[in-house]
Amino acid sequence: MGSRLTRRPATLWLLLCFLVFQWISAIPPGLMMIVDPTGGLLQMPLSTLRGSIFGDFLIPGLILFVVLGLGALAVGAGLFFLPAWSWAERLNPFPRQHWSWFTAVGYGVALMIWDHGAGNDDRRLVASAALLRRRAGDRARVVAQLGVALSVMAASVIVGDYFVQVSVVQPSVLGGETDGISLLTQYNPHGVFIALEELGFLLMSLSLLCMAPALSKETRLERATRWLFIGGWVVNFVALAGVLLRYGNQRGYLFEVIVISVDWLVLIIGAFLMVPVFRRDAARRALR
Repeated sequence: MGSRLTRRPATLWLLLCFLVFQWISAIPPGLMMIVDPTGGLLQMPLSTLRGSIFGDFLIPGLILFVVLGLGALAVGAGLFFLPAWSWAERLNPFPRQHWSWFTAVGYGVALMIWDHGAGNDDRRLVASAALLRRRAGDRARVVAQLGVALSVMAASVIVGDYFVQVSVVQPSVLGGETDGISLLTQYNPHGVFIALEELGFLLMSLSLLCMAPALSKETRLERATRWLFIGGWVVNFVALAGVLLRYGNQRGYLFEVIVISVDWLVLIIGAFLMVPVFRRDAARRALR
């Protein structure tokens, strides 16, 4: 048991970094939702929950704090220390892997459910691109329009990629129709799923780059957001070039993990930076 994962690959360290970031970003807002279910501490109106099954932020706060916050801490500790717990191994459907890898998959599923319940990144990306296009000047409007088009393309590729997994791969495996299915499954590092996911998140990064000119250089927040969008694309481009030069066609999941991690970080940080900008724009329109 202890010798299974004595060598920790680079992808494990990337996963641990993501879990640490998720833990830090989930614990404080989750606790604030529990303390003040009206959303006052976070300055989030209850109208944000309109159309959901929740009347206030108490249950979402508990999910965010316990499942996504403490859950990230527990999964990360399991991956790093690899405790040999017999009860956990009995629940592990993959006996060749340490049980912590299965819990990491389960945590990822929980995170995707939370993300889709709150409104997924693809929809937020398209909405943000449309808002930024509205505020772009004449010189930047063409590039901003390209950003909107690229965001729609990115969302379509990613949603279509996961739709194939749910509607084609899973029914085929359950029905015993496995001829040629390895080309489509997400467990094939050289398959269609990984290639489309890389393409989708690269388009997302390029879309964010095209949105940067729509932000002015007048305020510190907008300058920071411009550099964030530009920097995310530069990191992804350099990472792609480096991975291709180092591994070629045998890159496996490495670049997929990098581009997803970078885009998520840019979207999360950029969302916090853009909220005051969009609020200021809304206040200006209200005064006209």
